Amino acid sequence: MAIVGHMRPSLVDGATLKKLRAERLITRVELSKRSGLSYSFLKLVEKGASAASDVNAHKIARALDVPVDKLGPREVAPAEPAGAA
Repeated sequence: MAIVGHMRPSLVDGATLKKLRAERLITRVELSKRSGLSYSFLKLVEKGASAASDVNAHKIARALDVPVDKLGPREVAPAEPAGAA
């Protein structure tokens, strides 16, 4: 599977998310409840295997009670167009 196109910024850096969560003594389960996002998705974001949309980044920020810019932007690969193989 080839990655095509430019990198797009994600508002959430996984390592930063994990650090903020740990500093607040919030488990992924609790963050999931607070944000309305699945535990599995949050785990993927923390590992850098998935990018949070702007909407989801804001949900995470609200759940952690931090400004969204504290989640730290990073570059992620764009998704391949549907049907590309």
